[in-house]
Amino acid sequence: MRRRDLLAGLGALGLTGPACAAPRPGMARRVCLSVGISRYRAGPALPSALPDARLIARGLSAAGFAAYLLEDPTQEELLLALAALRLQAARAELAVIYVAGHGFMCGGQSHVLPADAPFDGTGALPESLLLQAISDQPRQRVLFLDTCRETVPLRPAGSACSTGAPHSLGGVHVGYATQPGAPALDGEDGHSPFARALHRLLQRPGLDLGELSRQLRLDVLRETQGRQIPWERSSLLAPVTLNPAD
Repeated sequence: MRRRDLLAGLGALGLTGPACAAPRPGMARRVCLSVGISRYRAGPALPSALPDARLIARGLSAAGFAAYLLEDPTQEELLLALAALRLQAARAELAVIYVAGHGFMCGGQSHVLPADAPFDGTGALPESLLLQAISDQPRQRVLFLDTCRETVPLRPAGSACSTGAPHSLGGVHVGYATQPGAPALDGEDGHSPFARALHRLLQRPGLDLGELSRQLRLDVLRETQGRQIPWERSSLLAPVTLNPAD
């Protein structure tokens, strides 16, 4: 089954969720926000997105992150959660955001649809905005987008389609569930291939993010029989290990 496919709909025209793990002493240096959007007001539901976000939140929590889970947020709730994350990550050396939901590409950027966004592209949030939430400190930043990346035409004035480079910051890694212009898949066991592979790799202590990304690409490529190829964009300035060995 195709996942997060918005072409039909688009062509026709604070932390509100429970915390996966409350901050504990010694964890504030590594913070993550995991967002799952399964129930949409204006379009088809996406049953696996919220379970995917819960799965990744658990995996990052077990790896030592102060992990927060945000369920089915509206645009306002997602923006508030990003602001809250910025405060939580004030002294963090590593901040991670994972988002599973409906998405598309427009103007060279991936966009995410909050739960209350119309399916004409209005209200979508670009990846650059997600990164801006954690760009105020000289930290390493990681963003995982488990969304479709099918390309849609530029929207008229008033739409939320952002143009330009997704980011021009140093110390950033963006991991996409699929290649540009392509859909992502739901999977057949309640989790997307991308989320399942990422969670499995998070359980391997000491795995560098570069090697994790390569293995993630291979795992998803094999599972989807070549239909889905995870992509990445990176300007990291130092090695990153999501689950340190020590």
